[in-house]
Amino acid sequence: MFVAPLLAQSKEKPRVITIHAAKFEFKPSEITLHVGERTKLVFISDDVDHGLSVDGLPIDIDIHKSSPTSIVITPEKVAELTGMCSIYCGPGHSQMILTIHVVN
Repeated sequence: MFVAPLLAQSKEKPRVITIHAAKFEFKPSEITLHVGERTKLVFISDDVDHGLSVDGLPIDIDIHKSSPTSIVITPEKVAELTGMCSIYCGPGHSQMILTIHVVN
């Protein structure tokens, strides 16, 4: 398995990365995670509902304009991953890409 679920193993507070979703991009568009480090990803929609699906990680979330969405993950191996917006948000929808670098 690649990622530990919410309420993961450690009592340490996770590192927090905030990602904004807006037509038609994620800001930042690239993030770096570290193998074995619990990280809380907080997603905020700045305009309409969006989603994020990541091949290689069990991330498939909805990001609603009305409230932040968060997930805590702990990567277990080095990888270069691509996440895509999973809720159609307009003609530039296919350009909404989040690159995730997992490093040691």
